[in-house]
Amino acid sequence: MGFLTDRAFITGITKSNLFHVVDVNDVSQGNPSGSSYKGSIEQLVILLNTEFVKITGDTITGPLSVTNLTVTGLTNTNVLSASTAYTETLVIENSPSPNLTDNSVLVRNTTTGEIENKDLTHYNFGFFVQTGDSTTVTNTIVETTILDGGIGTLSVPANGFSIGDSFHVKIGGTVSANNGETITIKIKSGSVILGTDTITFPNGVTSRAWEFTCDFTIIGLGGPGSGHLHSNGFFRFNSSTSDILGTGFSTSNNTTFNTTIPNTLDFTVQWGSASVSNSIYSSMCILNKLF
Repeated sequence: MGFLTDRAFITGITKSNLFHVVDVNDVSQGNPSGSSYKGSIEQLVILLNTEFVKITGDTITGPLSVTNLTVTGLTNTNVLSASTAYTETLVIENSPSPNLTDNSVLVRNTTTGEIENKDLTHYNFGFFVQTGDSTTVTNTIVETTILDGGIGTLSVPANGFSIGDSFHVKIGGTVSANNGETITIKIKSGSVILGTDTITFPNGVTSRAWEFTCDFTIIGLGGPGSGHLHSNGFFRFNSSTSDILGTGFSTSNNTTFNTTIPNTLDFTVQWGSASVSNSIYSSMCILNKLF
């Protein structure tokens, strides 16, 4: 009889073919080194499918246990699936665009099944707070921002919105105005007007408190014509020791609003006439994410 190493490779192998296996933990046959058994190729396949991985086409299923797993060059990582996966280090090269930032994570899109980059900055419910008085807008008819620096951000990156995202902004400060003077207020995202109104001061006011509040919700995503935002705002001021007057707006923008570019919130004012008696500034601005 020849040695095993002298034998040629078997041809026409099937799942019913047998192989020799030694169970080193079984000493029932009297050998302290283990017991000898026959096994079928089919039994081996079942073992591998159960303990390791099963590859069918471009789909991987089953418990996948590796020390380091690197996925490269995949445009649709939905083809890589496993009921259970264990790895000490997961490296994904060519990460989804835009590039990862300090405030982003990889998430799975429930519609497409693909892995995407999601910036979490705008999920901070304390989005922005102003920490100082703004520049006083006075003796001018030029549209001027009335916001100042602070902690946080007034910006959402390109493609950072999701449908249903809702925000609340509250801005307040001090105003003086001549009798019958007007001021136009605008809540904006860059050059896009989200809401605007013109307020008339029926009586002259001096160093009176004012407040602007606005809620807005993302209804549609995309460029102009697809991006859709609805805003509801109200401007009020203390016209005397007891009277509070104001005006509001309810605006839907589905023509110029664009979620595919960075969006930075701004609040501007514009006096109807230039006078040193017309002045306004903000001392607070708080932007929160509601949903």
